[in-house]
Amino acid sequence: MKKILLGLAFATLTATSVQAQQWVSSCGSSNWSKEFFKPNYTFTVRKGEIGGCEDDSKKHFSGKWDFAERQEVWSKPSWKANQNEFGKWEWSATVNIDRACKPALRSTIVQVHGGHNTATKPDGPPSFLAVNYANKFRGAYGPFSNGRSSWHVGPGDTEVPVQPFHVRMQTEWVEEDYIKTDYWIDGKFLGGEKVDAKGFTKLFIKFGVYRMNSNCDITQTYKNVSLKRIK
Repeated sequence: MKKILLGLAFATLTATSVQAQQWVSSCGSSNWSKEFFKPNYTFTVRKGEIGGCEDDSKKHFSGKWDFAERQEVWSKPSWKANQNEFGKWEWSATVNIDRACKPALRSTIVQVHGGHNTATKPDGPPSFLAVNYANKFRGAYGPFSNGRSSWHVGPGDTEVPVQPFHVRMQTEWVEEDYIKTDYWIDGKFLGGEKVDAKGFTKLFIKFGVYRMNSNCDITQTYKNVSLKRIK
């Protein structure tokens, strides 16, 4: 009887863990796949194919780009402020970017998102890691330089390394205070971003391809994807 109860407890714990780390299609994304029984994901985006989110077909930043391309997944369920689901999480994966041309104006690797429409709330998500036109890493608030992202620097000082490369991201959400996200590339600290948490009612993680002003097709793979709570 004791073994049966332990088995049921383990099954319940496993089911809860799987639900907490479920990845589902974002905005109708369908050109992606997951390897059978392994946390490995592949996303392919064709040049000129507009993404499925509401704001993907709208101009941004005074026409700096006319539309966005997208194939992404997001973590379900999201973490909600009204359920006091504050804390700290770590996402990691080994990433490979396959494209036969120069980078897009911006192409995202992973995002921390609040679920809002960036066309109507121009502040954007709390944080993201992306590749810019100069093949250097950038964040939601500009290129990374000296440990932070800022619009006050040039194209950035950290070039995307020979691939594949490992990404580790830690995000901390402190109630009515801040959302802080730090990034490491191949074990070396890249930089962080910190924003005011007021106004955010939920958070979740997104990964896959989300890009603007592209120059060719792209395939992006993520191996050994992990998402866990660490605080």
